Amino acid sequence: MFAPAFDVELVNVGYYNGHADKLLSVQLVLIDRSDVAPGDFDMEFNHCKVQWEAGDVSGGSGGYWHGPDGEPARAGFAHPNGPSFEFSGSGVERGLLDVNQTTGLIWHSFNSTNSGRYFFEFRDGSPRQTP
Repeated sequence: MFAPAFDVELVNVGYYNGHADKLLSVQLVLIDRSDVAPGDFDMEFNHCKVQWEAGDVSGGSGGYWHGPDGEPARAGFAHPNGPSFEFSGSGVERGLLDVNQTTGLIWHSFNSTNSGRYFFEFRDGSPRQTP
């Protein structure tokens, strides 16, 4: 039996304002785990391609952040009254991009053997663990 899930995919998305020379392909899956306990869920991030970090009005040029306005991309999750988490490289110039093998999202994983996949279990409103 499969658990109900909600899936959001962004496939080959360019950066603002209409640029397609660098693309982003990511997926977020929210999985209902009320079979474990009411309100429990899993969250799966899949990063396939992360080639840009800022658009033209966010301090970016050519898809890269150059400052001083805006900031480089951030990725993670947050709850207004609870836990939050940002991936290593968030808010760091070129930190999340494919060209960065140290912190680039496609090069690593969490709770998965697939590169680019980060899997979190939320129980009783909080993630069981974060990297």
